[in-house]
Amino acid sequence: MNLKHLLAGTVVTAAVTAALVLGGAASAQASIFPPPTPIGPGDITKDIYTVPSTPGFHLPAELWTWYGPQVKPKSPYFTVLPTCSTLFPAAVYDDLRAAGYTLTTDTTVHATRDPQLLALIPAAHSINCDFVNVSTKGQIDITVATYVDDAAVTARLGALGYSAPGGSHGWTATFADGHSERQDVITGLGGWDLLSSSNNDPILENLENGVYGTFYNANS
Repeated sequence: MNLKHLLAGTVVTAAVTAALVLGGAASAQASIFPPPTPIGPGDITKDIYTVPSTPGFHLPAELWTWYGPQVKPKSPYFTVLPTCSTLFPAAVYDDLRAAGYTLTTDTTVHATRDPQLLALIPAAHSINCDFVNVSTKGQIDITVATYVDDAAVTARLGALGYSAPGGSHGWTATFADGHSERQDVITGLGGWDLLSSSNNDPILENLENGVYGTFYNANS
């Protein structure tokens, strides 16, 4: 046995040890990386794998394992907003039109009248849609927002005495002048939708379910 063989044995032993370390790390990363795809096999006796002085010296490919790209984590925040034409499913728009409502060009927030709640709506991350009933002059307003301080919103709704969420509805309130509101706060995810009716129109419940479902699905 000459120096070349001793050196080759040392290099391969070190490489195998490194591979075992990598293999142990792989099991700890199984929940992060896709199933490993082994590369090889190949000839590990060539000088380029066993003699450090050889130009291009490197470890054999089969001693490495490719795990693919790291899985991108899901965004912890709601980021996707609808438009006034994608607030809810088509059938809900049909119901709205059948009830006499049409979309206007008004983009002012009317879905709440509380100054503190209004201040919590991020202008850069929200949309406002206004629908008016040409027969009754009733008005329905919808605001959907992302990147919201949902803890502050929830605290304010509770302080105002809104009825707490339950069943298929979110926070609700009806005022003496007939103005009614329904709001859904997606706790911990920064999502918030607000709906109001100037004359407490019963259709608001159906609209709330449509808006919430569409908003949630778009960010899931």
